[in-house]
Amino acid sequence: MLALLSTRSGVFNRLNYWLFRSKWLSTLLYPLLRACRNLALKLMGRTRIDNLHLTDNDRF
Repeated sequence: MLALLSTRSGVFNRLNYWLFRSKWLSTLLYPLLRACRNLALKLMGRTRIDNLHLTDNDRF
């Protein structure tokens, strides 16, 4: 679905299209990309968005 929403102009859009064009590839890479994002947020000292005000939920 994400591949259909993006255009192929620009480096980021081409990369996004390539990564999410097949279900197999996106299923394989999405957990890795999410883990990298969470690691980057932790390294920058960012906290998670706590808009639900859940207790004991420190995971990103």
